[in-house]
Amino acid sequence: MKGLREFHMTPRLIWRDIMAMLEDCSEIRLHINLSTADFNLDISEQWLTSLAGCQILASLTVTAEYTNAKECLAVTRPLKQIWLSCKNLRTLAIDIDLPSFGCCIYDEPNEYCGFGFVDKEEPTPLEELNIMNYPWGQHEREYWAYHLDWNMLKRVKFGCRGFGAIVVPRARALEEVSFVCKHDWGLVVDKTQEFETKLRSVAVPCLDILTIAKVPGLSLRLRFLTVHSYEHTEAWKSLENGGDDSFDRLVELCPLLETLEIDMHRDGSWPYAKLERLAAGLPRLRDLSIWFALGRSDALVEPKVTVEVVAEMFILLRRHSRALEKVTIHSGAPSPIGLGYPTGRAFWPGQMSLTIVCEMAERDDERAAGRFYISCEELPAWRVRDDQLQDHVTRFKEGSEEGFGASRMLRLAVEGPVLYDEMNEDLYM
Repeated sequence: MKGLREFHMTPRLIWRDIMAMLEDCSEIRLHINLSTADFNLDISEQWLTSLAGCQILASLTVTAEYTNAKECLAVTRPLKQIWLSCKNLRTLAIDIDLPSFGCCIYDEPNEYCGFGFVDKEEPTPLEELNIMNYPWGQHEREYWAYHLDWNMLKRVKFGCRGFGAIVVPRARALEEVSFVCKHDWGLVVDKTQEFETKLRSVAVPCLDILTIAKVPGLSLRLRFLTVHSYEHTEAWKSLENGGDDSFDRLVELCPLLETLEIDMHRDGSWPYAKLERLAAGLPRLRDLSIWFALGRSDALVEPKVTVEVVAEMFILLRRHSRALEKVTIHSGAPSPIGLGYPTGRAFWPGQMSLTIVCEMAERDDERAAGRFYISCEELPAWRVRDDQLQDHVTRFKEGSEEGFGASRMLRLAVEGPVLYDEMNEDLYM
């Protein structure tokens, strides 16, 4: 393994043998993804405990659910020791929370179950920190913000409200931020108007586009922008809710965008004028992703998203921007089902949602001819060149698309979603 430099591992029963094999390989960067759902609690705790002091550990992702203090501490105690002792750790992603779906609702433990850093304890400085959920104690966010070393931090994703607003101003090397809470970006803007930022990527559930201008240096640095939320939430399509000229302001304030991901409205017709404005006004845009609403189980939003529509949309956009390489269209953005006992209708949004991708061909001869490929993320084996798409659609409608005739997702891709009461059990279940 002399040439091996990166080793990605999801824990399995032979993990002790693998770790013993790697312990003398100081040049390897180890990346581990652990979910306690894959093991019983004792095995997960053993796994984490064994990683303390591992100097080849470069990134660690831990996803854990707990129902009481004991289960939570079985994760947070060894995880704290990992952060303190693994001096080459650069990326840490944690999602430690009570169950978020199912029929049972659990209360937060009365005991404190977090890391409990105290004076003179110095966690390894990170380049990337992702905290979706964590059992915060009183004033713990402030302690982390003021006592931990954020000088190396380049990328963050926070699912907890308020933490980003106190960390971001202290992380002067920060290049990428992603917030789940709709209020966090506004709080960050208020705290970062005093210094020029290095941010080049922003991902938020909602955005007042004018705030881009309030952060010094952001307008001309920004290369990646995501404004996306779940359908049927207050934040949905917030960019458009800012007014009819929202896309004009976006083009003016973010002229160097290379990747744009947004929610977009349609009601009876496709927003071609807005799409053309984006393609023509953003000359460096290479990757565009759009979420269109699916609707409700008893009322679909029209027109429907299909592979033929998305292919036509890609052709239109390419006429206005030869730099555009990839367009991803999402039909539906359903929120998680959550706690409780769901009815059949609760699963309808997930069953009807799909993602269609159009991407320029890689081969030079195909690119010269303007060829591109259409695929569906839910159908990994289905990928069709644009000049062959109509033939595939016709064969499917005639029932002769070999291998995919009974596929629910291919039916959705070709024909679009249907109402809950119109779902045929044989075709859609």
